[in-house]
Amino acid sequence: MKIFCDLDGTLIDVAPRHYRVYSETVRELQGNPIDQKTYWDLKRHKSKWSEILPMSQLSPDLENAFLGRFIRKIEDPEYLKMDTLFPGAIESIEKLRTRGECYLVTLRRNRTNLLEELDRLDITRHFTEVLTGHSENDGSDVKIALIKDKLNDDQGIIIGDTEADILSGKELGLKTFAVTSGIRESSFLSALQPDHIATNITHVAELL
Repeated sequence: MKIFCDLDGTLIDVAPRHYRVYSETVRELQGNPIDQKTYWDLKRHKSKWSEILPMSQLSPDLENAFLGRFIRKIEDPEYLKMDTLFPGAIESIEKLRTRGECYLVTLRRNRTNLLEELDRLDITRHFTEVLTGHSENDGSDVKIALIKDKLNDDQGIIIGDTEADILSGKELGLKTFAVTSGIRESSFLSALQPDHIATNITHVAELL
């Protein structure tokens, strides 16, 4: 069996990094950031920037300027240092490896910075290969292409916290495990009808 595991929101907590980049960018544009809990709740409900920016006292017309700055920062190594592994993440991956061949599949723009972060977190060695790419859509298109190349005729599962993971898994006939530890909340993920919904990666390891 091949196991395809997402990174952000599944193995690592990215919420502090995202909020810091958001709040700094809002201040640069002379806005006033909303608090971290409200921001993350909005992102988990898939609120658009056109909704979040007015709440941050910025005109929706500044969306392109905001996104340009946000994108330049979000994968900068100085901000990536804020990411931390979820409790039990390493132990869970080690347990999953006893069930099959593990691949890390993540959506990032900068592969070099990604690999440096994985080395810092000391998790590269737990995966057969790191698969990454960037999409301007929901991400399922890229994940489908990355996984299909490795799947062949093997059975597999995918573990992740977003629609990209669940939709790509369904398209490829994988068993899908949605985790609620990341950027999408439980009711949103439930609507996608994954095979299983788990609270975190540790819960997934227990289910298997």
